[in-house]
Amino acid sequence: MALTYENVVDDSILLHFEAQNAFADFVTEQTGGGSEEVKVDLEKQQITFIPKLHKRDELVCRAHLIGSVAADPHSAMWGWNNPQFVGQPIVKLSERIRGFGESNGIAELSNGEIPLPDETDTHHAANRMAAVGCRITGMPVAHIVGAGSTAVVFALDPVGFTLGQPDGVSFPRVVIGPIQEGGWVNDHRRAVQGYAQARNIPHGWAPGFTGIQLRFPQGPVTVDFDEQGRISTVNAQLSAPEER
Repeated sequence: MALTYENVVDDSILLHFEAQNAFADFVTEQTGGGSEEVKVDLEKQQITFIPKLHKRDELVCRAHLIGSVAADPHSAMWGWNNPQFVGQPIVKLSERIRGFGESNGIAELSNGEIPLPDETDTHHAANRMAAVGCRITGMPVAHIVGAGSTAVVFALDPVGFTLGQPDGVSFPRVVIGPIQEGGWVNDHRRAVQGYAQARNIPHGWAPGFTGIQLRFPQGPVTVDFDEQGRISTVNAQLSAPEER
């Protein structure tokens, strides 16, 4: 079966939201209270997170332009196709996305600009672009910058930021949450398996793909699916943390 853009989104979106949550905590820690403003320098390939508290340290991250989503025209454009930056270092990494699309016959990745349905929210499309871009390029996290009616998607490589070990305790909240919100995931089974594969979590399927068990360091978490392939229950058998 041919790989589709929706497949790649499902494979990527849960890891994207987990990374975004972890990076938000990292920004808060590094800036001593968080940031509500960023400064973008495309020539230097940097995004600087400005601390919201007085006399705290800025956080400077190396940035790569993945793409942008515009309200008018209602479309998504990959960075490698942006006429302002063609051939420049800021979009070099995004060329991997085109290569992946060409290798797998995915028009949404190999075409430079993709029209979006009228009902598609700009923020929603930008998060999908961010998830796919990070998964294909191997970047740890993305950041979306608002520029008028356009959302600009950057992949970041922040010094000192690493996604912690997979955590069975936070799995339902951070990972299953986006599925239950609706609108982010097309294939629930694929999304959960894609997350497990991305995080190198040992996992196994029940007969008939009615459930998948993920074996976290704290113990197993089983996700069951209904007849339509939607998540029905999440059962955790986790051990209490050792006392020190």
